[in-house]
Amino acid sequence: MPKVDLPALRAFLCIQTKYFSLAHSLLHCPSMLRFVCRSGRSLANPSKEHSFATLPTCRLIQSIPAISTGYSSLLSLFKTYGFTETQIKHVIQMRPKLLILDPHKTLKPKLDFFRSVGVADRHLPKFATVNVMRRSLDKCIIPAYHLLKTIVKTDTNMISMMKRSIAVLLQNPQKPLLINVGVLRDEGVSESNIVFLLVDQPRALLYNSDKFSAVVRTVKGMGFDPSTRVFTIAIQGLTSMSKSTWESKLEAYRSWGLSEEDVRLAFRKQPFCMIASEEKIMRIMDFLVNKMGYDATLIAKYPAIILLSLEKRIVPRCLVVQALVSKGLFGRRKCSIYSVLKMTEENFFKRFVVKFKKEVPHLLDLYEGRSVNVSKC
Repeated sequence: MPKVDLPALRAFLCIQTKYFSLAHSLLHCPSMLRFVCRSGRSLANPSKEHSFATLPTCRLIQSIPAISTGYSSLLSLFKTYGFTETQIKHVIQMRPKLLILDPHKTLKPKLDFFRSVGVADRHLPKFATVNVMRRSLDKCIIPAYHLLKTIVKTDTNMISMMKRSIAVLLQNPQKPLLINVGVLRDEGVSESNIVFLLVDQPRALLYNSDKFSAVVRTVKGMGFDPSTRVFTIAIQGLTSMSKSTWESKLEAYRSWGLSEEDVRLAFRKQPFCMIASEEKIMRIMDFLVNKMGYDATLIAKYPAIILLSLEKRIVPRCLVVQALVSKGLFGRRKCSIYSVLKMTEENFFKRFVVKFKKEVPHLLDLYEGRSVNVSKC
């Protein structure tokens, strides 16, 4: 197909008043415009009366009435389900092929089905942006839904799982999902922990069956007990990253002096410490070691610290503790830094800010400085 002059094409559409709304969307949606260009039929002679004789030949103009009708129908349908204009625009940008479907035959029955099982209207736009809307309701979506429900038991769990990854309805759950569930059962993982994994991280069970079995063996080899919840969390961690990503995060911890055994110990205590991004790991380690003077092994002992927000929790609380230490007020208290960091907001505020505000008047300023620039701490 000859190269399309996109600015000229937009202008051509804009002067066609009956297609103004469509043109407006195309103006802000290059992917949709490219799709329209691929979907239309040949234009042999552009209209000279509009001075577009130089518009390249493309498969477009004769398809405009059909696409415009599809656009209007789609707009009307989505609005009946409470989609906002921003959400509609996003859906069309993500899935421009919806424009050539009959929304009342292909989309409405699926939206109605999701509504019928309890999906709130506010979540429907997210579902509309995935390929599930192009799958057969009777042959794919409903059978997969009911099969998965036999595992997770309730519609509430199903909705939570689909919000995490609607991809579970796009594949034949007989393989690999059911095979992987069988692997877990053979290892003695309880049904409640299988449900936890499937609802919280369904993609983990869509993993290639051979690779999934290898992950399970690796997790067992690290000393995790299959009867515990942390076993499934470890599986979730390992299936969420490639081997190279794992090695990269391992190296990030090593760069602060931790041994591989230290990192494995931390992972056994809290697998999510390896799910955190490498950037977050480095920033938290830098603050605790370089700014606060703690030993890096603090993380091996309390890996859950990596899960906390640096700006919202770690920095303000550590600054308060630092101020109290400088006044000799924290040393008298038998309280580890991890205990301080994991306290509830209310408890920390009462015990360390309100209680010592007379001795250290600027404590409140330190504590409320949540937007503090960490690099300047």
